[in-house]
Amino acid sequence: MALLQRAIETYDTLDTLGFVGVYEADKTPLAPIAHWLTAPNIDITIDLEGNFLSVNQVDTKTKGKFIFPVTESSLGRTSGISPHPLCDQLDYFLDSCPKKRQPYMDQLFAWEQSSYTHPIIQAVYKYLQKNTIEQDLLSLTKKYTGKDMVRWIVYGVDEPCCWKNHELFESYIHYIQSEKTEKSLCMLTGDLSRPAEQHSKGIVAMHGNAKLISANDTSNYTFRGRFKSGDEALSISYLASQKAHNAIKYLTDNHSINIGKRFFVCWNPQGDEVPQPSLPFLTPSEPILTMTDYSNALSKKLFGWTNTFDFSSIAVVAVFDAATNGRLSVTYYSELQATDFAERLCYWDETCAWWNGRYGIQSPALRKMAQIVFGTYRERDNMGWFECDDNVLKVLKQQLQRLLVCRIEKALFPYDIVQALVFRCERLYLYSRNIREDLLFVTCAAIRKYYYDHKKEVIQLSLDPEKKDRSYQYGRLLALMEKAERDTYDGDEGREPNAMRLLPIFTQRPLYATKSIIEQLKKAYFPQLRPPLRIWYDRQIGEIFTILDSLNTPGYDAPLNEQYLIGYYLQKQNMYTKKNKEVEEE
Repeated sequence: MALLQRAIETYDTLDTLGFVGVYEADKTPLAPIAHWLTAPNIDITIDLEGNFLSVNQVDTKTKGKFIFPVTESSLGRTSGISPHPLCDQLDYFLDSCPKKRQPYMDQLFAWEQSSYTHPIIQAVYKYLQKNTIEQDLLSLTKKYTGKDMVRWIVYGVDEPCCWKNHELFESYIHYIQSEKTEKSLCMLTGDLSRPAEQHSKGIVAMHGNAKLISANDTSNYTFRGRFKSGDEALSISYLASQKAHNAIKYLTDNHSINIGKRFFVCWNPQGDEVPQPSLPFLTPSEPILTMTDYSNALSKKLFGWTNTFDFSSIAVVAVFDAATNGRLSVTYYSELQATDFAERLCYWDETCAWWNGRYGIQSPALRKMAQIVFGTYRERDNMGWFECDDNVLKVLKQQLQRLLVCRIEKALFPYDIVQALVFRCERLYLYSRNIREDLLFVTCAAIRKYYYDHKKEVIQLSLDPEKKDRSYQYGRLLALMEKAERDTYDGDEGREPNAMRLLPIFTQRPLYATKSIIEQLKKAYFPQLRPPLRIWYDRQIGEIFTILDSLNTPGYDAPLNEQYLIGYYLQKQNMYTKKNKEVEEE
């Protein structure tokens, strides 16, 4: 109920702002009540006397969807015969399909004879009475079918295109509201109004036959046994139903993210812009290089957002999916005060932040995190990416919703996500350079978030050489051993250092793997290093072993935990930063 009430509020706001029935570039328009949207195929142009002028086939890819009037039964039609009032499939106009043509003509005649008629309606009726449409279509160059959607252009009125004529919209709205006069209590608005007999389908793209509210109240799981009639179980007015469904379609078409046919949408019913929960709250134009600056930038952005919101403003998050062809479900719904919503997004970004290479400190997008965890790795020309086929998308959409709930509701970060990311990192040598950077960025951010949520530990984004953590120190050691071997390579060699190739063993038996790697380093690579550099590596490795000895941790060769990646990343960053500074000074 709350979703539909917020959708009605959204429709009323957009109506006040003048968005109803207005076409915007690259956007689906908001249909007025008693109207719907579909893709056109054929334009037929006539004059006010119903004389044929021209016919053209429409490129649906460039023209987008158009607004056309509907009835309750025609909007929900499947295989049955139920004509739309004006624009419809070609079969409804052809004399060769009398079962469809006659109901259409009878319905159009009733509108044309009413006090709410319009010159466009009169012209179309005159034209169709001549029954020349099949002959007129012979001028088309491409093949057409009876399923092609036809719309009308009538010259002689201020707005000849029927899908843009607001007077025609209002004419039909008044006409259809005058048809039925019975009233009942609307459970959404509390008003006495004409009840809806059916509700719109196809409000979410890619689920064309799915309904949010079913009108099947006479079989299977229904009201029987509890109420005398279906209206006692749920009664929604026609006006409320139309506003709610049209608003949801507008939102899902224009402001949603589609993952595996699951649609994630976030909006403000008062028409204000709200930050999207699946994206980082902060996207700085310049790299941020300290956590203090990052926190200040977040606070500044949050202050800017909260100042734009009224105290009563809310942020609504809804997720739609369809388990079957005919049923649309709301898999998640939340509404918060807009200021509280922005604060929660800011909180996530501050606790789930890490170094993103040359872009500085950032928080990873939720979709990127989910794709890295569950996607299939692909590579071409030394550039990698994570691909998500239909089977992966079924999992991805569920996991993205999990992360979304964590962010919006301040739920604890799931450890299985951390485990999956850490497992990927144990095989860094399998990935291209660009993916390694992304993988480490997302994984370290997830580790940092997990430790803050579950252990209240704030992992610093700067190297701590004295940190009393076994896994952290082994991670530092891994970075040193990798860098020492790479320093002997000529240019950008493609081969991987021993430290990388033995990484899966290193994480399970660090002492054993370290001895093997160091033996290889001292035998084959240290002699190739300049003496000052060799001495520096020896000293750094020795200092780490001294710290490890002082810890007296039981199980000296036990598997490492995820903290080794934090130590690895920060040590590696520290070394490359020093090297870049030395080059600049020279």
